Amino acid sequence: MIKFLKELRECDPIIVMWIVLLFMGVLLGIQKTVEKVFSPVKTVEQLEAEKGLVEKKIELEKLKEKK
Repeated sequence: MIKFLKELRECDPIIVMWIVLLFMGVLLGIQKTVEKVFSPVKTVEQLEAEKGLVEKKIELEKLKEKK
């Protein structure tokens, strides 16, 4: 690893920049994957509550259309 860093110091700065950007992209991809895997799953109660809210919105829209 130290040998790689010493060689990297002698490289063109543009190449070093691309290596850093690539490394950051890999880390960001890993982070997004971990967030998807460990994101909280909605419970049945939460889904039913959302369904109830949607039904109420539909009823309100129907009442507005009648007026």
